[in-house]
Amino acid sequence: MWLKEVLLRLMLNLLILKVLVAFEHDVSDLILKDPMYHNFMNVFRSYQMDHNAETVFSDPNFCQRRFVIGTYACPQQIGNHMHEFLNGYAAAIVTNRTLLWNFCSRKPCQLDNEGDCDQVMERFAWIPSYRQFESTWREKNCSEPINEFLLVKQYERYRAEEIFMCCGIDQLYKHPVINVGTHEMHELAGVIHRNAYLLDSTKQRVKTLFEKGDDFFFGMLLRTSFRFRSFIVQSNDEVIKNSEITNILLSHSALPTGHHHVSKHGHQHPPPIAIGVHLRHSSNSADVEHVRDKDGIACVNKILASANHTRDSIHHRPCVIFLASDRNQSLNYWRSAEDVYCKVLTADHSKSHVEWNEHGPFTGEVAMKDLELVSRADYFVGSMYNTAHLKNYGSTFSLLMVERRASSGRRQSLKSPARFIPECVELLANRQLPKEMYINSNFTCSQGAIPDGCPHVLQQ
Repeated sequence: MWLKEVLLRLMLNLLILKVLVAFEHDVSDLILKDPMYHNFMNVFRSYQMDHNAETVFSDPNFCQRRFVIGTYACPQQIGNHMHEFLNGYAAAIVTNRTLLWNFCSRKPCQLDNEGDCDQVMERFAWIPSYRQFESTWREKNCSEPINEFLLVKQYERYRAEEIFMCCGIDQLYKHPVINVGTHEMHELAGVIHRNAYLLDSTKQRVKTLFEKGDDFFFGMLLRTSFRFRSFIVQSNDEVIKNSEITNILLSHSALPTGHHHVSKHGHQHPPPIAIGVHLRHSSNSADVEHVRDKDGIACVNKILASANHTRDSIHHRPCVIFLASDRNQSLNYWRSAEDVYCKVLTADHSKSHVEWNEHGPFTGEVAMKDLELVSRADYFVGSMYNTAHLKNYGSTFSLLMVERRASSGRRQSLKSPARFIPECVELLANRQLPKEMYINSNFTCSQGAIPDGCPHVLQQ
């Protein structure tokens, strides 16, 4: 009897070891080793163990599984297309369905192809593919037709948060495959509303996943599904290495926020301040009037002032700005502006494109370097659209930077809110409901959007 117990315990330990070894991610040790994140990370580890490609396609009960499609494209317009994938992944992990990756083939994605994307970003192998799912479904003669259920139709996308809140997405058992729709922000955050129509067990999982905020959660979704190719990271390491502040930045990346850098002479200095800035222009013109640049500089100086940092502070507490923009004129303006007293660093733009479009010359590989560099910062200033139609929308590329920064493991990155210009305010992503309604509101699904195909909801 005791031998059987020993063997069972050994098998369990081996299984746990296999999970720990096989867990694919781009997550900092600052998070993995911090007890504060253990419950959160255990959800991701368990999900990968139960839903990795090897487990899924060898499952004798494959036909009884339920799936969510995660569609993406890169590197062009990665902000838009990656958030479609991240919302699908979020829905999968919230509902405990199996995520299936699918490369976008719709017209808006035709600037990209899977090969170009793979050159700059590695998709982790644990994620099963939709293509293999389709062939396996046929091979196993599964009785149900695939007939993917489109949860949020294109004309309903601006009410997506209400639909995720009210549809009962964890009770769509009759649909083997769900497509959550085309999304560009954090639309699935609708499930965190206190009156969301979810099972109690799902609500508990949602609480664990969103406890540190939706920026952190979506950042972790990205870090457990993709990572930059090593040459992208190494290129930015070289930029930092060749700058005048190499030692300071190396100490910044190595020490948790709040620690003090000890110089070679034994003097303690506060940690340096690193601010990431992304300046997005939404016109097709190459000309820049620098209004956005001036708003950005004012916002950076406001952040520095809140951190009790002044021009005189730079001698004992240096500051650096990791700058990205889609216009070269903006980069030059910041480098020479008198009211910018921090060191300005940009990624290597030697492979910029000659052709011109709304996204400027810094696309493809160059944009990926911008994304990786700027998201290393502790503070962040992003761009918000200022048109009548897109008044409350932030740049989706800025939002990717916010997510990676929030999930970096540096405490300052998590607790300091990202700010968006022109108003230099905290942005509530793409949510149509006021912020307070997500936690404290009496808003119910009798007021919300419930499309056809959702489970019956008792209107209160």
